[in-house]
Amino acid sequence: MTPELDPLDAPSPADVSPELRRVAVLERVLAVSVAGIWENVLDWPHVPWLHPGSFTSIDLLASGRDWWRARVGLTPASLGREVVLELTVDRGALRYVTRTLEGPGSPAVIVSTLAPLAEERTAIRIEFFARAADPLQRRIAGQVYTRVYRRLWDEDEAMIVERAATLPLLRPAATQRVALGPRASLELPRTVEIGGLKVRVFAVGDALRALALICPHMGGPLREAPTHSCRTCPWHGYRYDASSGARLDARGPGLESLHVEVDPRTGEVVLERRCAG
Repeated sequence: MTPELDPLDAPSPADVSPELRRVAVLERVLAVSVAGIWENVLDWPHVPWLHPGSFTSIDLLASGRDWWRARVGLTPASLGREVVLELTVDRGALRYVTRTLEGPGSPAVIVSTLAPLAEERTAIRIEFFARAADPLQRRIAGQVYTRVYRRLWDEDEAMIVERAATLPLLRPAATQRVALGPRASLELPRTVEIGGLKVRVFAVGDALRALALICPHMGGPLREAPTHSCRTCPWHGYRYDASSGARLDARGPGLESLHVEVDPRTGEVVLERRCAG
């Protein structure tokens, strides 16, 4: 009777060097579309912001429509460790490959293959290839890779799902209004919702202001309480002045400012979000 082949000993893909051994395979189902995954893996700037437990920085070296190469800092920052990663997408094969070209653990290859199950449901199979001379090294390397990638995909999946929900909020289809109550009894600052969008209402002197708590870049959620008068997007690190909403690095649009109206007769405060079109 022929012994069953260990999945780790199955033939390697043609684009993986023979010197590398498959050390682990991770499979899971993501509540996101294939298009959402492509957008995510090609969105290199989010790496240190969404995954601060694994990465400290990223510096792009080169890129194209379906690939990028970057120098990435590893945690802990105190050790100063860096790797050069290259990611390439093959949309036709529903596959992308991440290679560690330089730094700790290099050379190494991670092959991720997608299988669409439904409009917002995709299976992913991730195969990890590294230099592992003996079974113990192989097992330890596999445990490290799978532990890290489970966490990375937990974080990525949550962002993709939230982004799909918040992006439509950036451009309202119709003008929206909400009454906040009499100005005299209005406790500020406060957060309200208008059409599903969270808005921070606050006073600047005698005037009232209202800023959307959503990053205009890709819909990242902003904290209600600013840090040092600054609101920072947790997905890409974009920074905005908490009072004016202006982009602090002077690149790109600032936060959406909503119209605040106070009825001169009743003192009623009304928040209005005007149609973007």
